Amino acid sequence: MALPHRITTDQLDRMKSANLPQADASAFGALPDGTVHKDGDSDPTAAAYPFLPPQDECPNCGSRDVDWGIVHGQAHCMNCGYPCRVYHYFREPGKDSDTRVVQVLWYHPSGLEVKE
Repeated sequence: MALPHRITTDQLDRMKSANLPQADASAFGALPDGTVHKDGDSDPTAAAYPFLPPQDECPNCGSRDVDWGIVHGQAHCMNCGYPCRVYHYFREPGKDSDTRVVQVLWYHPSGLEVKE
């Protein structure tokens, strides 16, 4: 995922070198056994892998202000533009529709790059 111009290569490199932890399935709260991610991944931890563990502040600037993006469920820090996802969808066993989990999860810097 490409970052907006407000985040510099130096800032992103600093975050990448910090060896920040990856999120796991606990980031989504308690999910029933057998729950799968809407993209078909059978392991909710794999769905959490692109993210940092839950935290209230932007990992880049510390702001708590989030604004919606143009893609459903995607958002970003209003101060610096660092990306996050707020809506996560799962399919629980025996249900015909997706369950939406609302949790701000900031993207892990390892999967990001600065747009030049």
